[in-house]
Amino acid sequence: MADPNQPRYVHTDTPHPHVSASSPPDANPKKNVWPSYYIELQSLGSGAYGTVVEAVDKRNGRKVAIKKQFTNFSVVDKKAKPVLALRAYRELLLLWTFRGHPNILHLLDAFPLQADATMGTLCTVTNKVDTDLAAALQHKRIKPDMRPIIMYGVLCGMKYIHSADAIHRDLKPSNIGISFDDTGNVRDVRLLDFGLARKLKVEMSYVVQTMWYRAPEVWLQPGRYTKAIDLWSVGCILAELITGQVLMRGGTAFGAQLETIYGYLGEAGKDFLETVDPSYIEMMHKFEKEKSSSQRIRLSEVLPGSTEQERDLLDNLFRWNPDQRFTAARCLEHPYFADIVQKKGLGARYLGAHPETLQDFENWDYRTRLLDQMGR
Repeated sequence: MADPNQPRYVHTDTPHPHVSASSPPDANPKKNVWPSYYIELQSLGSGAYGTVVEAVDKRNGRKVAIKKQFTNFSVVDKKAKPVLALRAYRELLLLWTFRGHPNILHLLDAFPLQADATMGTLCTVTNKVDTDLAAALQHKRIKPDMRPIIMYGVLCGMKYIHSADAIHRDLKPSNIGISFDDTGNVRDVRLLDFGLARKLKVEMSYVVQTMWYRAPEVWLQPGRYTKAIDLWSVGCILAELITGQVLMRGGTAFGAQLETIYGYLGEAGKDFLETVDPSYIEMMHKFEKEKSSSQRIRLSEVLPGSTEQERDLLDNLFRWNPDQRFTAARCLEHPYFADIVQKKGLGARYLGAHPETLQDFENWDYRTRLLDQMGR
């Protein structure tokens, strides 16, 4: 039996041939071409920021996913930083930093395709997952006994990145990769899409997280939120696993979403209200008068088929005060995961194998060194 107090995973994975073991992944113009050994097979999806294709690596026959992210350097933010390019390279940096963890998308390669001085594409090559959790839920592929396994994988990934003082900031079912074995059971769970992820203790934006998975403090304590916002999203994901439906579907406006949250949590309480940004106090006091805790919706009423342990875990994730919310590590110690932890352990913390990467996390000029060190 595994010792539950010892992590099963240690960051000693063998680097990809293009990756230096001592430092992380300058764009070399001579290599600004699509490698001939990657053969595109089909499109896996597209969006505002780029496309994802399935390809095969002729060198080993392995199927991979290649994400082509637009890097339009002419679109800049208020600090004159190219926002699309920054998002793409930030994700590359984080995937490099966390590469090899079994619950995080595994970076295999990366290369730029620069059209001119302002337009280009950053291509990242990763392992291919079967589908994402949103699609798996839509197609009824998730059975009740899979819920602890999926949430264990999500929380192990969260524990790892949080221990490196990084925040994902966009956890939702479509950003969780799922793979199944031949019998239809869950084989692999991985966190996807690190484009909105940030290092803790830098200036934070309020434009993060998809509305229905967004923690209240993102609005109410703008610029001051913590890793706890990811744990709120984890609670939303667990609730959706149970019913197959979004739990806090409050609409597209902040007021409507906040009212929905009040419906489940009841009063926020004096201590939390004292931390709220003054611009939201009036709205909060209005809801405080209208939404008493005695009127709150009980999880047992809206989550039929949920277990007592699942509801207890959700109660500890859906907290107004982020300081009172369970951490990823604390969640893994919950009895809900006891059987899995006995076999697989409590998950690993980041061991600081690549401190230079995290130290330069917000350094935009670091992108050239990142690609150079990957052999590109």
